[in-house]
Amino acid sequence: MLAVLQALALAPRSRGAGSSNTLLPGREATPPEHPVGDPEIPRVLGANKCSGSTWIQHTARELLGLHGMKVAQAGFELKDVLRGKAGQSPGAKLKTVMRDVSRSNQTLVLKVGPHHNNAGVRDVLGHNGARLLVITRRNVLDLLVCNVKDCFDPSKTGNEWGYPVNATTGERDSLCFEARHLPSGSQQPKVVLHTNNLSASLDFYDSQLNRTLSWWAHGGFVSDEVPHVTLEDLSAYEYNMTDILGDDAPADSSGSRYLSVSDVSLTAWANVLLAFGVEPNRTTIAAYLLPSAARIPPHSAGDEIYNLEDVSRMLTKLNRTDLLTATHSGVKG
Repeated sequence: MLAVLQALALAPRSRGAGSSNTLLPGREATPPEHPVGDPEIPRVLGANKCSGSTWIQHTARELLGLHGMKVAQAGFELKDVLRGKAGQSPGAKLKTVMRDVSRSNQTLVLKVGPHHNNAGVRDVLGHNGARLLVITRRNVLDLLVCNVKDCFDPSKTGNEWGYPVNATTGERDSLCFEARHLPSGSQQPKVVLHTNNLSASLDFYDSQLNRTLSWWAHGGFVSDEVPHVTLEDLSAYEYNMTDILGDDAPADSSGSRYLSVSDVSLTAWANVLLAFGVEPNRTTIAAYLLPSAARIPPHSAGDEIYNLEDVSRMLTKLNRTDLLTATHSGVKG
């Protein structure tokens, strides 16, 4: 299996539209001039809730270390990074962190959500030329389900989009975010989605990327120059090693076109490293991903919806039944 992954990692790839070397959605990061450079400049994951950002941050730090970067030890949440640091504001505290990390010739890797209380942090990062990579989630129904399960309404509209319930009885559940910490093997809550608000909630998440880029632009980050990758592409290798259809993939002997799922993740993680100023070694990435490959079955948002029949009917009316197709995004929050 490792030989297969390594062969995929080293094989040349076409760059036509839809090929696995294209960030979908987003733009490919410009390769750096040196394998590791600008260690004093923070590397930032711009991520909303339910984007898998903690797992992505952990994996990114590991891969950066394997590529020679001295990554500073820090918490995964911004509040943990800033806790106990000198400064009257989050932005001032971040300056203290950056100064301490720079003195040790290490690199700070952190995630920052596009929230108004993080504006000072964003501005400090922009002023200091931080390398920003935005994380998104392609399946907006997955995003909706995750946020409803966590009892979180990022729209701030006050319109209830749904609520979590006991997966067996359908009774309302109050665990919310704490459900993520249930013991292994415990039954996870499902969600009831209000079909009368379904169209508006999906539209909200469809426009989330543009809102995120606009928020970062206020800190000096040029939207058109900010690379981004999706959770689905980064985590595809975990779900299976089978082939999926790809319009621009090479044809086999029968004329069918295919694209290796593992190559999707190899390319996505290579682009994470490129965005952070590191020349990726695809063989190193492949070897790191291998132990976790193909361990989880494909996931559908419908698996977590209690009133699935009603939601399916509404999705049919909205011509969005594709959102129920089994994907490789899983339940990472």
